[in-house]
Amino acid sequence: MLKVCLLLTLALPLTQARPREEYPPKLLLTNDDGWADSNVRSFYHALSSSTTYHRLTLCAPETGGNGLGGPEHSNILHNRDWDESDDESTLVGDDCPWSDDDRPSPGDRSSFLDHDRPLSGDRSSTHVGVSSPNSWRDWPYGTDPMDVLIHKAPAGSSPLGAIEAHIRWVRNFPYAESCVRSTFYPRLYLAGPKVGSSLDDDKRSDRALAAIQEMAKRGVPGISFAGASGHRTPSDGPQPLWSKIYAQLAKNVTETILETKRPYLPKKTYLHVNFPPVTERCNDATKFKFILTRDKEDSHLLLPRSLWGKRDLPFETAVVFNPNDCYVAVSPGYVGWIGGATLARRQIRKKLKPILDGEA
Repeated sequence: MLKVCLLLTLALPLTQARPREEYPPKLLLTNDDGWADSNVRSFYHALSSSTTYHRLTLCAPETGGNGLGGPEHSNILHNRDWDESDDESTLVGDDCPWSDDDRPSPGDRSSFLDHDRPLSGDRSSTHVGVSSPNSWRDWPYGTDPMDVLIHKAPAGSSPLGAIEAHIRWVRNFPYAESCVRSTFYPRLYLAGPKVGSSLDDDKRSDRALAAIQEMAKRGVPGISFAGASGHRTPSDGPQPLWSKIYAQLAKNVTETILETKRPYLPKKTYLHVNFPPVTERCNDATKFKFILTRDKEDSHLLLPRSLWGKRDLPFETAVVFNPNDCYVAVSPGYVGWIGGATLARRQIRKKLKPILDGEA
C-alpha cells in the first residue's frame, strides 16, 4: 500500500523583534502513529497558531508504522544517497536576505485549508504532487516547495525515513541561490506526541525518538514527545482531551526553546519529553508542571547544589507516574562525547528555565 507523506509549511507572522532579512526558522514535525492521528494533528494545529516566528512542515506516514509498512527503499526523488560525513547544521545559512518577491505570504492561509486530506486526482505518473496558488518557480515536481504531497513510502514509512525524504527533496529543489535553498532545511526536528509513554524498555521500540537521536548525531537538534494516555484516534472525529492537553504542553516546550538564541539546543543534544496520564485531577494543561529529569536511573550528573539543592536530577519514570501531582518529565539527551553531557544539560536547563518547576 502506498503511504502518504505530507509536507505542509506555514509561514507565520513576524511577532518578535528580529531582523527583517532573517528567514523564519524551519521546523519539521513527524511521528510514528500515522499522519492522521489526533495527537500529531492537534500539535500541528497548536503550533500553526503559535505566536513564535517560524515555518512549520508536517511529514508523517499515512498510517502507524511500528515496524510495518513498505520496503526499506524508496525512489521519491532522483538524488544522491545520504553521506554520513554530512552535518546538516552546515547546510543552514544565516545570511540569506530575501525580498518581498521571494518570500511566502504569511497572511494567505487559503492554500492550507484542505491540508487534512490528500490531494485529489491521478498522480500515478509522479511521486510528488503539489497544491498551492503561490507558485515560486517551476520544476518537475511541482511549483511550490512549501506544500508538497509525497506518494511513495519513505524507508518503510518510518519517522527517520520521512525526515530523510524531506532532506533529499530540499537538496533537489533547483534554486539558483544556494542560501535560499538552505532556508528550507529544518533547524529543529519535532516528533509526536507518541501514543503511549516512551520510558524504560519502551524507548527501544520508539522509532520517532530514534529519528530525533539520529538527527542530533548529524548536527540538528530535536524534541520527541510521548503521552501516557490515549490510543490512536483519527483526527476527523471528536478531538480527545489527551490530544488537546498534550498538544498545548508540547507547544509550550517548543515555544520556550524557539524564544532562546540559536543554537536552540547545544550540539549533539535533544530533548525527550514524557507527559503523564490525563486523569480527573490532571485534566487541564495549566495544571501540569515541567521537571528536568534524567533518562537513566543510575545516571549521575554531579550537578551544582544551586540546582534546587540537589546533586542529581530525578528519574523520568518516577516523575511521570508520581501520584502527588501532574508532572511532565523533560530529559536532555546527549549523543556526543560523554564528557560534554553535564555542560550540555546545564545549558539546556537555562533555556528551559521559564517553564521548569523545582520540585518533583
